[in-house]
Amino acid sequence: MLFCTLTPLLDNKSPYEKLYTKSYDITILRVFGCLCYSSTITVNRKKFDARGVSGVFLGFQPHTKGYIFLNLKNHKIEVSRHVIFREH
Repeated sequence: MLFCTLTPLLDNKSPYEKLYTKSYDITILRVFGCLCYSSTITVNRKKFDARGVSGVFLGFQPHTKGYIFLNLKNHKIEVSRHVIFREH
């Protein structure tokens, strides 16, 4: 996230803003350690299985749009794009 920090050397603009002539979209940023729910794929789910699994948000997957979270059911670190966050 260093590329979205304002720099006095670039007239108080971020390196991202200088390269792409638009500001960085910060709506994708989430609170670290918040509760999140990842939906399970229909193929991997049986009739009475849960539609989602709860977890703790750990970060972002580099170069993809996936979120890294700790699955609270099996205590494994997983990556998913379909995540709902409870940040409060």
